[in-house]
Parts: sequence; structure tokens; C-alpha cells
Amino acid sequence: MKLLILDTETGGLDPEKHSILQVGAILWELDAPIVGQPVFEQKIIEMPCNVDPEALAVNGIDIARHRQVALTPGEALHGFKRWLDQHFDEEKVVLGGHNIGFDVSFIRRLYRVCYGEDGAKLYEERFSHRTLDTASIARFLIMAGLVPVQDPKSNSLFEHFGVSPERPHDALEDAIATARLLNKLLEVVRGRA
Repeated sequence: MKLLILDTETGGLDPEKHSILQVGAILWELDAPIVGQPVFEQKIIEMPCNVDPEALAVNGIDIARHRQVALTPGEALHGFKRWLDQHFDEEKVVLGGHNIGFDVSFIRRLYRVCYGEDGAKLYEERFSHRTLDTASIARFLIMAGLVPVQDPKSNSLFEHFGVSPERPHDALEDAIATARLLNKLLEVVRGRA
């Protein structure tokens, strides 16, 4: 079993209104160590760049500095697609993450920004309609009394399981921490089976 654990940093919560600023991803394989797995990271700058100051206060992205190192959406997506081809061959990619629906909405938008009307079709050709959400898994385990955390927010779970990212709100660091979290959630289930 192989997944792409994905995280994005964005300029706000609305994929129809706000820009995607960063994509981070790690290849996750069942029972494989996280260390040494292939990773992808890219900063993106759209023009115009639509951001909410509150979102930037959370993720700590300085747009002026970000512009200096970020690629255009087309350049970033081209690199992402090349990386996916290297690690997933022709198979459809199953995306995983914490509240993965949010990240999927911004990746879908990135495809539309780059390819217009064809973007939705190209996204569907590359990615599976199935996803794996660690927030939903954690919520279930909390309800079952197997994880003693009040809320399935990533910060609470990262702290409980000791998998905090080195740089919170960095897409790659959060993707790696989420991959570690998925392994911890699997350990909980396997320990109780």
C-alpha cells in the first residue's frame, strides 16, 4: 500500500478565492520507515497573490521573501507532476493527510489555474477519488476511547504522539509529521486488534 501524504500552505481558507503558497508531500508505504522516503516541496506564487493577513499570521509566510524563491503555478505543477511520475508510475495516486479535503481542494484549484477547463480532467486522471484522512481516523479512535485526546486537531495529536514538525506550518514538515502520525494511529489499532 502506497500513499502520498500531502500538505499545503495557503493564503486563506477558500480555494476559490485564496492562493496556494506551498506544497509539501512524502511518499508513505505501509510498514516502511518514514526516514529516507522521497519528499517533494515547492513554494508557489500566483500573480495576483490573494492572501488573507490572518492566514499569513498563522503560517508565518512573508510574501515579499516568498516571491523571491517561489515558482509560478505552472512551473511548480510541472515539477510536482514529474516527481509523481518518478514515484507512482502510471497508477492513480491516493492522497492522504490531516483534513485532506482542504489540501485536495487547493491542489484541484492549482490544476485549474494551470490548465483551465482541462484541469479537472487532468486531476482526475492522476489522482484517485479515494483519500485517507488522519483527522477522521483519529476522531474514530478518540470516540472508541483508544486515543486520550479531546480534539483531533493536528497540534493535539502531534503533541500526544510526540511527532511535532520541526517548523510548524511548513507544508513539507507538516506532511512528514502527518506520515508519522499515521504510523502512530496504525500502532494504536494494531495494539488493540
